[in-house]
Amino acid sequence: MNDRRKHDDSRGFTLVELLVVIGIVAVLLAILLPTLSRVRQAGNAVTCAANLRQIGQAVLLYVQDNRGFLPPSEPLLGEQLPFGRWPSILVGAGYLNVGTADQFGVTGPASVFKCPSDATISADRAVNVNFEGTSFIPNGLLMPRSIYYNPHRGPQSIWRFSYLDRRLLMTEKDGNLQYGGPIGLSPAGAPSYQRLINNVRPRHGRGDRNGGLANVLFADGHVTPMTYAEIIRPAQQALAGASDPDPQRLWGRDADR
Repeated sequence: MNDRRKHDDSRGFTLVELLVVIGIVAVLLAILLPTLSRVRQAGNAVTCAANLRQIGQAVLLYVQDNRGFLPPSEPLLGEQLPFGRWPSILVGAGYLNVGTADQFGVTGPASVFKCPSDATISADRAVNVNFEGTSFIPNGLLMPRSIYYNPHRGPQSIWRFSYLDRRLLMTEKDGNLQYGGPIGLSPAGAPSYQRLINNVRPRHGRGDRNGGLANVLFADGHVTPMTYAEIIRPAQQALAGASDPDPQRLWGRDADR
C-alpha cells in the first residue's frame, strides 16, 4: 500500500496543469512582446540619430577644412573629382572611417549611412552613384545637385545661410530609393515640392506618415526627431501657393535662404 502511494505522489503534470502553464506563458508573452518591440524601436531610433550626428560632425569638419563650403551632393557637371557624391566625399577625404570610397560610392560595410529601422536595405549594403544604400537625404539648397539648376550650382558656403540651428541639413529616406538625391524647396517649383513630400520617410514613434517621426540633422550639427507633418509642411504650403511657405527657414528658398 505504501509503495503504491509513493508511486502516485511522484506522478508528472496532468494535461490540465500543463495547459494552465502554457496559458500563463502565452499571457506573459502577449504582455512582454509589445514592450520589447517598443524598446527595440527606441534603440533603433537612438542609433539612427547617432549615425546622423556622426555624419553631421564629418560635414562640419569638412566645412572647417574647405573655407566654409559644404560638400555638394554631387559636383558640377563635367568636373572630374576623385570623389563625386557626398558619402564618398566624406569617406574618401577621411572625415568618416567606414567602408571604402570610390568615385561615386562607398563599399560596405558602411553602417553609419544607414538607419537600423530602414528595412529597405541591409546593414552591409554599399552606397552607390544614385545614393541607394543610405537612409539619409540632404537639403538641396545647402548641398545641391548641380544639374538641378540653370546655371549649374556648385558648393555652397555655410555662412550664406542664417539660423543654422533650425536649418535642416539632412533627414531620413528609404535606402532603396532609386534616386535618393537632394530634396527641398529649391529649385522652386512643384516637382521639387512634391519630391520632398514623397521622399521623406518617418520610421520612429508611430512609424508612419500620420504622426511618425524622422530624425533631422540641422546645419549646426545637432539632431532631433520631427514629425513627418512638420518636415513637409513648407512644401505643402508652397504647393498651395503661399507667399512665405517656410517662415521658420527649415528648408529655405533661393529668394530668402
